[in-house]
Amino acid sequence: MTIPVWVLLLFAAWALLLLFGTVEFFRWSRILTGRARIQEWRANEDQGTDWYKRVMRRASAQCAGNPEAICSF
Repeated sequence: MTIPVWVLLLFAAWALLLLFGTVEFFRWSRILTGRARIQEWRANEDQGTDWYKRVMRRASAQCAGNPEAICSF
């Protein structure tokens, strides 16, 4: 495989790691410990602690902003 393909695959892995390592871990840890119910998580509402909201914004910015930087090389 060529270097651009490897870079694209690494970016996809990084985006998934951010998603599962922060957002999904936080949500499922709250659900499994009984601090939240699965029905409480809505896609169109701003919810969670300040830390969670900040991580959501940063993860979204990383996943949306990095492809342009990678493609410019």
